[in-house]
Amino acid sequence: MCFLYILLFSCLYLAAHGQIPVDYGKTVEWERRTLYCDSTHDQINSGLCWLTVGKDGQPKPARCNKELARLENNQEEVRFTCDIECDGADRDSVVSKYPNSNRHCIRFWSYNTQRVDEIYGKPKWYIWRNGLCAMDRISLEVHCGFPSTT
Repeated sequence: MCFLYILLFSCLYLAAHGQIPVDYGKTVEWERRTLYCDSTHDQINSGLCWLTVGKDGQPKPARCNKELARLENNQEEVRFTCDIECDGADRDSVVSKYPNSNRHCIRFWSYNTQRVDEIYGKPKWYIWRNGLCAMDRISLEVHCGFPSTT
């Protein structure tokens, strides 16, 4: 009986929080993205960020924006979001941060990835940072999972 309550609660939680289903039985092709962000000089806006695509990609300016995000408790926070060019990926995996001793950048709390469904249902992926993490020099490596075409 307890198992049924746990199962029911889990289903209701997932439905309420809008989790997007992922078919983990599919073969996935992983691609690396690394976001390098410089420290800020004014402590108000994030420093400049660069993105590399793939293992040997050349750094290019990342497309980043400052935005207000509504939290679950209806409060708002300022986030700096950067497009990591994983259009069409159905999953991601944050692999590492450097320096890993950075205590301002804690996943799920002050940075994370975010999936946004765009026009035609093709998902886009962003990395967001907030608070002191957005002001620090940091690099974040993410692997994007694209459904295999084979």
